[in-house]
Amino acid sequence: MIAVFRGRRRRLLALLVLGAAVQAGLAAGFAFCLQGLFDALHTGDQGFAGQQLRVTGAVVAVLLALGIEVAQRRLAEGLGLDYTAELRSALFSRLLAVAPQEVAARRHGALLLPFVGDLAATRQWVSDGLARCVAAAAGSTTILAILAVRNLQVALALLAILLPVVGIVWLLARPLDRAVRRVRRRRGRLSAFVSGRLAAIATIAALGRRRTELRKLNRRTDALTRVALQRAWIVGVIRGVVQACTMLLVLAALLAGLAQVQAGALSAGAVVGAMSLVALLGNGVWDLGRALELWVPGRVAAQRIDALLQLPKAPRRTHVPGAARPQAGLLISHVSVPQLFRTDTLQAVPGDVVLVTGASRSGKSTLLRILAGLAEPEHGTVRLDGQNLPRPGTRAARRLVGYAAPHLHLLPGSLAMNLRYRMPTASDEEVSSLLQDLGMAEFVARCKRGLRYQIRGADPAFATGDYQGLLIARAMLGAPPLLLLDSVDSHLPAAVLLRLAARIRAYPGIVILAASRPELLAVANQVWRIDAGQVQRSDDPARTAGMVLALVPGRGGNGNQ
Repeated sequence: MIAVFRGRRRRLLALLVLGAAVQAGLAAGFAFCLQGLFDALHTGDQGFAGQQLRVTGAVVAVLLALGIEVAQRRLAEGLGLDYTAELRSALFSRLLAVAPQEVAARRHGALLLPFVGDLAATRQWVSDGLARCVAAAAGSTTILAILAVRNLQVALALLAILLPVVGIVWLLARPLDRAVRRVRRRRGRLSAFVSGRLAAIATIAALGRRRTELRKLNRRTDALTRVALQRAWIVGVIRGVVQACTMLLVLAALLAGLAQVQAGALSAGAVVGAMSLVALLGNGVWDLGRALELWVPGRVAAQRIDALLQLPKAPRRTHVPGAARPQAGLLISHVSVPQLFRTDTLQAVPGDVVLVTGASRSGKSTLLRILAGLAEPEHGTVRLDGQNLPRPGTRAARRLVGYAAPHLHLLPGSLAMNLRYRMPTASDEEVSSLLQDLGMAEFVARCKRGLRYQIRGADPAFATGDYQGLLIARAMLGAPPLLLLDSVDSHLPAAVLLRLAARIRAYPGIVILAASRPELLAVANQVWRIDAGQVQRSDDPARTAGMVLALVPGRGGNGNQ
């Protein structure tokens, strides 16, 4: 887990501690002025100048304490925001570096929760809990030291109240931890239920199950309410103990002070001044109790964040020293995926168009994901131009591989941003030329604001064929040496399909595709067929033609995996 106090945050912590100590000093000054005023009134001292000076000192102490409190709040919030910003960046970077299949195996909500609920709980603990705790500890220690110097008996009486209360509150931390975890589990189950049912809302309505699902929701809500109330009881006990402690501190200071007054060791004004310090000490005790309330959920959230930060990064693909450098092109050597397929040696060179065929769920999409670097085979190697494929997400990977597949969605943002997402440096002329060649220029022209059209989530304004065309255009921009097209042709408009086939036929690099439309199947000069767990290669024109005909809709399968 990233350390809270490092770099800039250490300076913020030092300022918080300094501010708390200064506040305690100002409180001592205020108490001194108050003592002088009370003693002067009690003894009948009419010295106007002295009283005016004491009043002025008390007012200045109050105003300075007010300003420091405002600054303390700003420092504490800055501390929490700075820490969560670093955590958010580290989390996002880690997830981008993790193997894509590892991320895909996790629920979307489980990955989103740390960025929303867990980071919010962590920020609140750091800015509103940890900062309060540090400041309260520094301020309370300073106040107790001041009281001990002025009168040790009063300080000991206060300490006799504080120590048992701190022990009681600490003992309540464990049941509070259990209650917080139960609430999180129940809230997660409720959120998952609502998310799943909203996704299937049409089914629920069509089959008349609204009341049944509402009863299920109410049962989960009641379960959440029960555990939330249990947590509320524990929090209430903590606050009650802290509140009682504040009252007992006042009583202890008053009784000890009066005893000292009767013994002649203190003046009545000194007791009044000490009571003002006790009030500030009570605020510190309240802050410590509040810090415990926030520490428990903050710790649980930190554990969840740390678990994601510990996810292993995707292995780097590096060149094997001493390996023979084959001719330019793609070389697949003895790749195997358990229960799907295995290969011997497969090769393709620039200008080749390879059609990947096979029965439904035979592993066509898995093979393309391996070539894109988004999945790792159990055994074997994949090299492009003599080098292992670079790790996905790197600049080298973007430059070498263009990949279009149904699961690689467009992102919220402009059409231009989406088309350039793999090649951000592509010029306007390149984008326009590619759209024109693919027959997508008319579609873009129909969009409001053209390439500046904003996509917001799953855009219903796009027909499936237009959406597929955009995915293909994004993959082809910049003519990457290896172009992978995985089942993104099923709904392409006829005009786009014909232009795409012509462009693939003249493509300077290697094209590997899983497709169903005859226009694309006929472009292939090589076929890799997955049959009975083995990838078999054919570049015989007659055999290729036969396979193409077998895959025409109505003549064969088109499943993916």
